[in-house]
Amino acid sequence: MSLVRFTYFFTFLNKSFAKTKFCAYKKYNASLIDELVIGLVAQDCNESGWGSKKSGSYNFGGIKSYGAQAGQSEYHNCASIDDYVNGKINHVLNKNFK
Repeated sequence: MSLVRFTYFFTFLNKSFAKTKFCAYKKYNASLIDELVIGLVAQDCNESGWGSKKSGSYNFGGIKSYGAQAGQSEYHNCASIDDYVNGKINHVLNKNFK
C-alpha cells in the first residue's frame, strides 16, 4: 500500500470524516482495493466540504434521486452512511461502469 500525503490543511475533524467514510466502504466490501476506496472518499470529501454540506440525508456525494425517491426531491435521502455507500456503489458505480 502506498503512502498518501496530503498537501492541504488537514484537521482532526477532516481526518475523522475521511476515516469514517473509508471504514464504511471497506465494511460494505472488504475486497475493494484501497486506491479505489481512497478515490471514493476523496470525492465524498470534496463534494460535501468534508461532510459539512450534505445534499440530502447522509448524502455526501450529491447523488441524484433514484428508485422510489425519483421525482420527489432533487437529491437522494439516505438512512445512514452505510445506506449511502450501498447506493453509491450499486446505483452509481455499478450502473454507470458495467
